[in-house]
Amino acid sequence: MSTAADLRREVLACFSDRAAFCGLLDIITKEGKRQKLVLSKAQKRSLRERTLRLIVLKSRQIGQTTLEQALDVHHFITRSGSNTVVVCQSIEGHQPRSTISRRFEIMFEGLERLGVKLDFEQRSESRWVLRHGREPNSVLQIIEAGASKASAQKKGRVDTITRLHLTEMSVWEYADETINALLECVPAPETGSEVVSESTPFGATGKFYEQCQEALSGKSGYEIQFFPWFESAEYAVPLAAGEVASPRTEREKALVELKGVTPEQLKWYHRKLAEKGSQELVDQEYPSDPDTCFLVSGRSFFDAKRVAVMLAEAKPPTRNIEVREAGIAQMR
Repeated sequence: MSTAADLRREVLACFSDRAAFCGLLDIITKEGKRQKLVLSKAQKRSLRERTLRLIVLKSRQIGQTTLEQALDVHHFITRSGSNTVVVCQSIEGHQPRSTISRRFEIMFEGLERLGVKLDFEQRSESRWVLRHGREPNSVLQIIEAGASKASAQKKGRVDTITRLHLTEMSVWEYADETINALLECVPAPETGSEVVSESTPFGATGKFYEQCQEALSGKSGYEIQFFPWFESAEYAVPLAAGEVASPRTEREKALVELKGVTPEQLKWYHRKLAEKGSQELVDQEYPSDPDTCFLVSGRSFFDAKRVAVMLAEAKPPTRNIEVREAGIAQMR
């Protein structure tokens, strides 16, 4: 029979493995039930393929914010002297901050229920300070992106940041000023510092869009992870006896043939189209590829629906050819 000491040793052994650590944390499911965090296929991929400078372009409700908060907690608890900063949207009522704070508290409660002693020096809605014995304290804090240009420029006054988690940046006001101020506080990645920006898309403009384009083109030091809607196991509806769900458009046909989208997933997708009443809204919140989700918002010279079909049907190039300026001049 396992003793309390045995359980404590098993729990502490998980601290050295981030995937195992995530499994110690409590979350509240979409059904309102408290349970341990069970990593999905998409979350496991994100954890396995991540770098110290990461951009996560995602569909809604796919679990990436939850994963990043679990990693925030891991960084905070396992590294003395660390400073983990989570930045969210600033709105009246502070709902995003309150939601993030509640998730952190539920995660802490899950650890405490397993017998993990968390020696908090401070524990408030937006700031937690943890004692590490004779080692320096660690800090976890939630701050809101600047609601004005002046306040955004002051966001960097939070000391050295060892892990910076930026959530839903696509809807921030004054994102440029906020990010520029905060990044001044983050030391080079060679020190082990982490920066992760995770967001759903919101139009082909703004700081998050620019970050994604730079990462996709290889012009920044950031890697990008993209999570389409069909990578979530939840986005599927069982078919009734004799029911058939078939592609309705060329684009959906391409998703079935090239991406392996199942009839059950198509049924869910058709329901979502009916709910939203707009292909553009579905593409924005439940993207199928990292390009279409940005093209559907705002005015564009090219037809967004036709571009979406062409992107879905696109195949990798057979070869790449570098065209130099001299060659271009000869062609003129």
